Amino acid sequence: MDVITLQEHQQQILTLDEVKMHLRVESDLEDAYIESLIASAIDFCENFTRRSLIERHVLFIGHHFPQGSIQLPLFPVQEIVKITYQDRNDVTKELPASDYNSALLLEPPLIAPRKPWPTDLSFLPGSLRIEALVGYKKVPLSIKQAILLLCGHFYENREVMRDNYVHGSEIPFSVSALLYPYKVLRW
Repeated sequence: MDVITLQEHQQQILTLDEVKMHLRVESDLEDAYIESLIASAIDFCENFTRRSLIERHVLFIGHHFPQGSIQLPLFPVQEIVKITYQDRNDVTKELPASDYNSALLLEPPLIAPRKPWPTDLSFLPGSLRIEALVGYKKVPLSIKQAILLLCGHFYENREVMRDNYVHGSEIPFSVSALLYPYKVLRW
C-alpha cells in the first residue's frame, strides 16, 4: 500500500531555541542551517521508527480489498477520514463508516469489515483509497531527545561520513537506544 501526504500540519516538535540551547549556540548566524538539521533529524527518526511523528493527512492507496482486515503501513493513525474505491464502471464510491471497524491503536493499525468488502472494485491499480489523519498529537519525550541528540551529532559532524572512518562517524548509540522501542517492525 502506497502513502501520499495530502497536507502536513504546521506542528513543531522542537523549537529553534530549544535546539540552539542544546547545541550551546547563541548567535543567529546559523539559524537556517540549524533548522535544516532539525528537519533532517525528524526525517531520520521517522524513517528509523517507520512512524509519522508530525500530524499529517495522508492517502493510503491500495489495489484491492483483502480477504480480511486492511493493514495500514503507517503508525500512529488518529482517525480514518474516509474510504473510497473506484468500481468497474469508473465511478468513485465512498464506503460508509458503518461498514467497517477501525482498530487504530494496534500495530499495525487495522480496518476490519463489518460486512463483506465490496466486490465491484475496479481492476485498475490504485482503486482503493483510504484518507486518514496520522502522527502524534504529542511526540514522546524520548523521540524528542533523540532528535536533539541527532541535531548535535549533525552539527558536530558536517562532513561526509566514510565507511573506513569509524571514530565519531556513526549515529550515536544513544539515539538508537531512544528510538528502538518505537521502531515498527515490518509485518
